[in-house]
Amino acid sequence: LVGEAGKSPSEVSRRDEVWTGSAGVISIAGGKLTAYRRMAERVVDQVEAALGRRRTRCRTAAEPLIGGDAAPDAVRGELIRAGAGEADADRRIGLYGAEAPAVGAGPAAEAAWAVVNEGALTLEDYWVRRGGRAWFDPDGGMGALEPAAAAMAPLLGWTAERAAEEIAACQRRREVDMAELAASPVAV
Repeated sequence: LVGEAGKSPSEVSRRDEVWTGSAGVISIAGGKLTAYRRMAERVVDQVEAALGRRRTRCRTAAEPLIGGDAAPDAVRGELIRAGAGEADADRRIGLYGAEAPAVGAGPAAEAAWAVVNEGALTLEDYWVRRGGRAWFDPDGGMGALEPAAAAMAPLLGWTAERAAEEIAACQRRREVDMAELAASPVAV
């Protein structure tokens, strides 16, 4: 969300905003997840205009996202036949769609996938944004940090010290996030 002085998150507009910074970088913020394709189309239109190119017709409206081209029930069945539990199969389908069987099971496999296929460069990137473990694992993903860091280290050339720093950074973030939650009034 684009912050507005004096407004709580529930009062802030969900409308997205696009702007061009002084260095010519086009940015977008705000909006709703359900409107991401329209938002992306607007940014691409601005990029084409900035480059002096003729606007091209958007082709993504009917294209599935990567992994979105298979029936979830078929992928679920494949995962369960391979030994995944129902909850794990559902989680992996939600994150990876048709690619779930190729990703593999567990934090180490997911973190390696995030590095090799999604461009993750930090443990936090996997833990928060790629695997969603920070928000959706019962322990906030704390148990995923060590195996994920161990899988990422050889792929990214991390030393043991760097892997430990990545883990510590995630643990600090978790502490800060939990402190902020504890300090926030909870709406019922």
